[in-house]
Amino acid sequence: MKRFLLITSLLIFTVSKGHAQCATPAGECLGLGCNNLVNNYPTGTFTATTSWATVSAFINGGNYAFYNVTSGTTYYWSTCSANGGTSAFSGTELTLYDCSGSKLCYSLTYCNGNAPTLAWTAPTTCVVKLLVSGYFNGSYCQSNGPSAPYCTLRWKASSGCTAVTNGATQPSNQTVSSGTTATFNVSVNGSGTFCYYWIKNGNTSSPIATTYNTSSTSNSYTTPLLTTANTGDCYYCLITNCYNTFETQSNTGCLTVTSGCTTPPTPTATSASGVTSSSFQANWNSSSGATDYRLDVSTNSSFSTFVTGYNNLSVGNTTSYSVTGLSQSTTYYYRIRACCTSCSANSNTISVTTTTICSTPPTPSATSATNITFSSFQANWNSSTGATDYRLDVSTNSSFSTFVTGYNNLSVGNTTSYTVSGLASGTYYYRVRACCTSCSANSNTISVTTSPVTYWIGAYTRPENNPSFPNEKFLKSATSFVPATSAVKVCADGSKATIVKLNCDNPNLNMQNIRFKIASDPTNSNSNLYGEFNASSYYSNSSLAQVRFTHPNYLASGLHRIDTILAYDINSPSIILIRIPIKVCRASMLFVHGLWGAYSSFQDMDNYFINYYTASNLVTFRADYSTNNGAAKSFNYNTNTSLVLP
Repeated sequence: MKRFLLITSLLIFTVSKGHAQCATPAGECLGLGCNNLVNNYPTGTFTATTSWATVSAFINGGNYAFYNVTSGTTYYWSTCSANGGTSAFSGTELTLYDCSGSKLCYSLTYCNGNAPTLAWTAPTTCVVKLLVSGYFNGSYCQSNGPSAPYCTLRWKASSGCTAVTNGATQPSNQTVSSGTTATFNVSVNGSGTFCYYWIKNGNTSSPIATTYNTSSTSNSYTTPLLTTANTGDCYYCLITNCYNTFETQSNTGCLTVTSGCTTPPTPTATSASGVTSSSFQANWNSSSGATDYRLDVSTNSSFSTFVTGYNNLSVGNTTSYSVTGLSQSTTYYYRIRACCTSCSANSNTISVTTTTICSTPPTPSATSATNITFSSFQANWNSSTGATDYRLDVSTNSSFSTFVTGYNNLSVGNTTSYTVSGLASGTYYYRVRACCTSCSANSNTISVTTSPVTYWIGAYTRPENNPSFPNEKFLKSATSFVPATSAVKVCADGSKATIVKLNCDNPNLNMQNIRFKIASDPTNSNSNLYGEFNASSYYSNSSLAQVRFTHPNYLASGLHRIDTILAYDINSPSIILIRIPIKVCRASMLFVHGLWGAYSSFQDMDNYFINYYTASNLVTFRADYSTNNGAAKSFNYNTNTSLVLP
């Protein structure tokens, strides 16, 4: 029991020095120790490396060995399993004898309750001795052997800590003005991890600033703002190395604080913070030498009048001040001056608007729509006092039993207009509500009819890459009010022989935004089967959009299929402006027989093509120019004389 009481007293002494938070080694170096020096085993003198190494795996109680140590280096001996060691008995004890043969350190239960780790930093270079003892049968410092049980003893060195000595930079006496600060600096020689304890007026029990476990060999301390009462205050620094085994004290620097004031520099006001409906915090940057600041607050930027109590208000030596007792939803302005004996010029001016205590705003008044196009209009209304948001409804009926998609109680922000888009031609109705925490009643209802648009669409044929062809051939047309009565016939031959043109009489429609697509393939995923519009051939002006259509390369089946060309605006792609039907027909084939060969082989070729390539005889033709055949210089074979091809 006595052994543990002595250890506790050592720990209390360490805390009282004020260094308890500085790094401690991964081990312990306690007082007391054992004397049972029975056997020098293993023999020889050991030299450590920075990695754990085994001294012996057959250590008995009473064994001791010798170790070379170097000044400033920390050494560890351990039987803890975490360090690769093993402990025998109920507990293993380590006792270190220093270079003079005196007991120095002791460790018993550093880990696992029965295994020690001893850590010690050598003050000189010499040979030390470490004794291993056992605790068993209720007694400390016991010996056994030479038989089992054995301990495995490990050790290593760490050169991370060296002695600490004063460096070149030391605190020195300073003379400063009242309202300023003073900075003291210190540097040390050494390596490893340091702790700095700044002491004011010799009070070592309560350091005024500490820096723990840093590798920096320099440190500084800056005082709070000083007054003449701080004259005579003195500061120095205590520095320890990483394990408190070496300590040095810096020079002492003392203060003289004068009262001489000069006009401080003009401060800079910064943005207000903590804004409420009745207060805000004014902020500014500090000004060197200032001992006081003066604050002005006004409801006008010229400061021709002042908020009561805030005209040249002395707020002390601070960089913020809470301005209270204000009105909601009001803009205020503030500025600041830095003062000592005299005051600086005014700072810049900061504006801040107090928040609104929300109540239900008055019902707004909706006004006529503007900027009406074929697919959009701008809804308008008058502002409502206290509103922070407006909610918009748009419907195709005046009872608002249904709503246009996206326009049911739409929050449009604190504004008095909003563009409603993505519409079709027709009549729409809108109304609005003013909101803060809650919303007003509905406004009056405004009706608006989107601009009617007349379109003319036509399909023309013109040979591809043949600019000498005199005229385009008109094929079919339609308008937005008169649809095409029959389809434009298009041959599935892969050519670009068809041109589609769209004309419009509405100046609000940007013809550059007009595009075309095929109804059966709107994403143009299979141009071979459905054809496509050649992007490089698009042309537009103020009233015309046209493009060349690339025909499909083939039909999947049958002689023809029906499809539709769709015109749309890229800003409202879901709204089809106009449609023109097309009839895609299978391309016809002409077989020509020359001046030699039997007519039967010519006919066999035609039949083979029909039978094996699924070509219909309705679109195959034969011409035989042989004088030996009965159909010379004529179409010999056409089973469908009534077929009309494009």
